[in-house]
Amino acid sequence: MEISNASSLVEIRLTSNMFSGEILVTIGSLNKLSKLLLQDNKFSGAILESSGSCVSLNEINLAGNSFSGQIPESLGSLASLNSLNLSGNKLSGVIPASLSSLKLTLIDLSNNMLFGCVPQPLLLVAYNASFAGNPGLYPKYPKNSRKLIFGYPKLSKTSVSKYEKNNKKI
Repeated sequence: MEISNASSLVEIRLTSNMFSGEILVTIGSLNKLSKLLLQDNKFSGAILESSGSCVSLNEINLAGNSFSGQIPESLGSLASLNSLNLSGNKLSGVIPASLSSLKLTLIDLSNNMLFGCVPQPLLLVAYNASFAGNPGLYPKYPKNSRKLIFGYPKLSKTSVSKYEKNNKKI
């Protein structure tokens, strides 16, 4: 049976197996698919633009595979998407600005090869390690830290004193 013929399929859960290969192009025809959970396998190739056609998707977890290429811009059109985990792959390029329009409760793009700036709205939903392990990504989350590194100049003792006088915390 071809997966595209399973038009009523709502969940694909193939976690923690040794599955390999690429995601089928026809996955985009699964309009009722709400969960795509393929983490901890050996899948490879690109994350297809057609994934953005699965309009009912609310959770995507492709962590711990070998997906490569860029994060598809089309994922930003998935209005129902609230959880996106693409960590631990070989994804490269910039984080699509289209992801900023999503109402995500979880985003994890850590341990890839992404670069450029993290879109500001994504920083609001990110947890402390959401973008760690991407050396070319700014702002950066240092490993084992809850603080962002923005590259601000060091504060001098006088500038700290000035803030203390005005009862403001840094």
